[in-house]
Amino acid sequence: MARNEIIVAATTEHAFGTLLDPYAYPHWVVGTKRIRAVDENWPDPGARFHHSVGIGPFATKDTTSVVSWERPHTLRLKVRFRPLGTAHVAFRLSEGPDGAHTKIFLHEEPSTGPVMSVRGRALDAAVHVRNWLSLRRLRRLVESTRSVPVPAS
Repeated sequence: MARNEIIVAATTEHAFGTLLDPYAYPHWVVGTKRIRAVDENWPDPGARFHHSVGIGPFATKDTTSVVSWERPHTLRLKVRFRPLGTAHVAFRLSEGPDGAHTKIFLHEEPSTGPVMSVRGRALDAAVHVRNWLSLRRLRRLVESTRSVPVPAS
């Protein structure tokens, strides 16, 4: 299990809008190469975005689906990264006292597949570092964009 957090200079609504935008993921999630398609009912629970993930010339096609969300504070996703397995990813956002900053908590836990057999400190540390890098990229993206449309529910 990996837990990370970061503070961004943006409102909670703006940061949450970036998290709900599937086309933003390749810009901040380490390992995501591109978004191939997005279900038309995104971000309804069960809706998916289809992505390519990998490093260098090695890539695989897979999906991320919405488990649940509550604007603008929580987003839960199920991420598939075959052939290694799946993971549950949860984001929790809390507004800073000034209303102009947001703390983003990211919790990722492997849930199925071969990755479960290597769970432990080494895997947790690797996922923690990847998520640490991803959150820094997310902060740059959130702080560099003026407005991100948030899909209506």
